[in-house]
Amino acid sequence: MATATETGLIARWLYATLTGDSTLAGFVPGGWFRTRAPKTAGVFGIFRLQGGSDANVAGGGRMAVEAVYAVYAVGDNAQTLEQASARIDALLSQQAANVTGGRILSCVRESPLELPILDNGIARETSGGTYRITAQTS
Repeated sequence: MATATETGLIARWLYATLTGDSTLAGFVPGGWFRTRAPKTAGVFGIFRLQGGSDANVAGGGRMAVEAVYAVYAVGDNAQTLEQASARIDALLSQQAANVTGGRILSCVRESPLELPILDNGIARETSGGTYRITAQTS
C-alpha cells in the first residue's frame, strides 16, 4: 500500500486546482484553506471533508475512497460569491486527474451550498457546493 492517503491526494488536488486558476483567484483573492482560514478579511475559500466511505475488495484491501467535500467561497458580496461558486463548479465538476501518489477517478457536484457563517465574530456568507470525489492511491 502506498504511503499517500486518498483524502491527502484529494486535498492536494483541490488546493492545486483552486489556487492554479487566475479567474478564480480574482474572485477569491484571500486564498484557499483546508478546513478553516486564519483571521483574514475579504473573500477567501475553504475546502473540507464532510464524510465518505471506503470501497473495499475481497481480502480486506481498499480499492478507493469516495469522499464528500464542501468547497466554498466566504465573503460579503453576493455577486462575487456567485461568480466564485460558478467558477469552482466549472473547475471541479466532471473532472478526473492523475496526481502524485494516485488518481482522482471522478469529481461530481452533489448539491449547491450557501450558508451564513460566523467568521472570527463577523457574520459572512458562503457560496459553493458539495462534491463527491473518488480517489485511489497508487
